[in-house]
Amino acid sequence: MEKLTDKIQDYIDGLLDGDELQAFEQKLREDEDFRNLVYLQREVNDIIHKRVNSGEQDLRISLRAAEQETRSHDGATPLIKKIKPLIAVVSAACLFVVGYLFFTNSNSSLYELPAMQSEVVRGEEAVVRYEEAVRLYNAKSYKESRKMLNQLIQEEPEVVQYQYYAALTYVGEKKWKEALKALEPVAFGTSIFQEEATYYMAVCHHKEGNDAEAKRLLQTISSQGKIGEKAKKLLKKID
Repeated sequence: MEKLTDKIQDYIDGLLDGDELQAFEQKLREDEDFRNLVYLQREVNDIIHKRVNSGEQDLRISLRAAEQETRSHDGATPLIKKIKPLIAVVSAACLFVVGYLFFTNSNSSLYELPAMQSEVVRGEEAVVRYEEAVRLYNAKSYKESRKMLNQLIQEEPEVVQYQYYAALTYVGEKKWKEALKALEPVAFGTSIFQEEATYYMAVCHHKEGNDAEAKRLLQTISSQGKIGEKAKKLLKKID
């Protein structure tokens, strides 16, 4: 089971390619139990990557919901039953780690970049390049990731997702002016990344000492959701 979860994690992280990737995706299409297994492990990844910055209580709620969803499969097959203990163990570990981070390092989380998630993009070659950009970004190799993303932007300039993460690579490098310039069209647009881009523009202004503009931008962000909570916390810190 450990080797299987490692393989699934490699798929989620975009590390599979060639025949190995094709075989994995064929199994996904043909095996419902295997799809459920991948789904459950992706849920754990989402909890780790997306819920850390929202605080311990939100994380507890997310883990509890994931656990209830896992238990809801009354007719679960032996394969699914085997993975349930792993979900419980990982959940407990997440609570311990996040509890520590939340109480000892909450301010630094305001500046952390979101993890870049693997996605299905058009064209086999584009998939390979995007997944490589994901791997490099999450490994903090921002310059190399930006190079891959810029190639995709040239081919598909309408895909805001490429623009957003390419802009965040400058934030990761602490190149605040370059980040502001790259984030601006996303922040002033209407995509799902608009408020997140606005938040990171505020971070850049704050890092440059321009707290008045940082506060102005933060006040335009809706108070709802995770990015709204981060905006409120950063406003409080600046004040």
